[in-house]
Amino acid sequence: MSDAEPQVPMSSLRLDVTLPCAARYLPLLTKLTVRTVDYLGFHESLRDEVVQAIHAAVRGVFEADDGTSYRDVEVQLATTDTDMLVHIRYLGAPSGAGLTPIEQLLSQPEGSNGEDTPMARLQRTMKAVVVGREAGDDSVDYCELTKALPADP
Repeated sequence: MSDAEPQVPMSSLRLDVTLPCAARYLPLLTKLTVRTVDYLGFHESLRDEVVQAIHAAVRGVFEADDGTSYRDVEVQLATTDTDMLVHIRYLGAPSGAGLTPIEQLLSQPEGSNGEDTPMARLQRTMKAVVVGREAGDDSVDYCELTKALPADP
């Protein structure tokens, strides 16, 4: 089966990857995301929306070189019978009061009009978006995304 052929949706999948927050690893994560979403059976236009949404949730942490961001990112792509689940853990989060660094990154306006934010894109594309900080000493922030799987062809 070639990459261009439509794939039969999978019903059970779990992939875990941990990457350093260095810009050179973003293309690797993007390629993994594209391939995973393809194998889940999303139509091409919807696949692009889902990949761009996941990219929006991680891009800022890979591009930040100011030493105030995260050390590593753990991404888990999984499925249930009905949904694709994306659980992103941002490791080595700087501590502090107020918004977490990921909340700040996701709320920064982007694009030509300066009004669209990564969070707005996530909320438009995904069924559910949850962002927060895990309790504990490790300072781990997270973003959980849920998207309904495509119907069987």
